[in-house]
Amino acid sequence: MGSFLLLICMIFTSCAVNGDRNAQESVNTKSVVNNSPESSACEKPWETVYNRKLHDFYNEYNERYSSPQKIYYDMDDLDGDGIPELIISEGDFHAAGCRIYCYDHSELIEVGRLGEWGTFSFYPKSRLILCSWTSQGHYNAKWYEIADHELNLLYSYGFMWIEADQKQYEINGNLASEEEYHHFLNDHSDKRPDKDEEMIQSGRGKAYSP
Repeated sequence: MGSFLLLICMIFTSCAVNGDRNAQESVNTKSVVNNSPESSACEKPWETVYNRKLHDFYNEYNERYSSPQKIYYDMDDLDGDGIPELIISEGDFHAAGCRIYCYDHSELIEVGRLGEWGTFSFYPKSRLILCSWTSQGHYNAKWYEIADHELNLLYSYGFMWIEADQKQYEINGNLASEEEYHHFLNDHSDKRPDKDEEMIQSGRGKAYSP
């Protein structure tokens, strides 16, 4: 009888889910997503599909290296449907973006690619995604959302210095005056997160290495 109760406790413990993001990041990757491409009794359907994608991406990624390299990923509910999207980082260099995948009725759907340095900013409360960069005084920002498994660019803006004392402004890919630029930002202030809203840097939170 004692052995039976011990077995039940072991099964319950192995299937427990820790919902705290910080706690997830502190544990070994294998406790978050099973590193075997085969499904286990504790995995949810989307976890099994994501695990296989991570396994395949890891093999494709490592074809270019002589020794095994880790890949990095996150799982965040970007569209608010209760099922997290899989975000795989392409690397830690400037041009590296993130590939975003979602789960829909046993299928893996590639939502899109965005970000730089293998990451992007996500605001969980408003479900808004920000990709921005700053370089030598230049600035560019693009705001996205995911709806119906599609990545939608909401709007973009930025500026760059063309002379020591002159900026060139841009709104949604079109040149704009300084007045138009600031007017645009004021008009879209309600379409950006509140200043005190939590932001998550997504893409490189967890390491995957079979």
